[in-house]
Amino acid sequence: MEENLKKLSSIAPVYFVWGNNDYEKDPQRLEETLREHGVTVLANDTAVLQKNGESLFLIGVDELNHGRDDLEKAGAYSGDGFKVLLAHDPAIIHKLKKSHNITLVFSGHTHGGQIRLFGKGIREKGGVKQRNRVTLLLSNGYGTTTIPMRLGAPAETHLLTLVKDDE
Repeated sequence: MEENLKKLSSIAPVYFVWGNNDYEKDPQRLEETLREHGVTVLANDTAVLQKNGESLFLIGVDELNHGRDDLEKAGAYSGDGFKVLLAHDPAIIHKLKKSHNITLVFSGHTHGGQIRLFGKGIREKGGVKQRNRVTLLLSNGYGTTTIPMRLGAPAETHLLTLVKDDE
């Protein structure tokens, strides 16, 4: 993990949101390690990125399944600018309100079903999806859970370029 953090932080600022597995071992040590490598932890918080007088809000919510998520505390209502919600669990979509003005969500959690037979799996496969007027990037991620194996749901990481629509 530390080698990956060194590589990532040499490229650009790094942001982290908590997921269910992050609380299983030693979350305090994990957070210390992240901060040692300059990672910004977004636990119901917002990072504002500004360029050319415009703002991009990275809104990060804490883990949903443990009831740690809080969109209002994260700042989902504040500021004018494009808002990207970072949430480990895609089920956060069901908590979004039109007034949050969020149209893009980056998420994971499902591991793409991890093992898929004949195109079917116990969890949803990653991809770009439309849900409740929101674009969701659901990632298969690169980890595994329970069984250290993948079949039909390849590990993935994403490099995204956001482009402003001038309409």
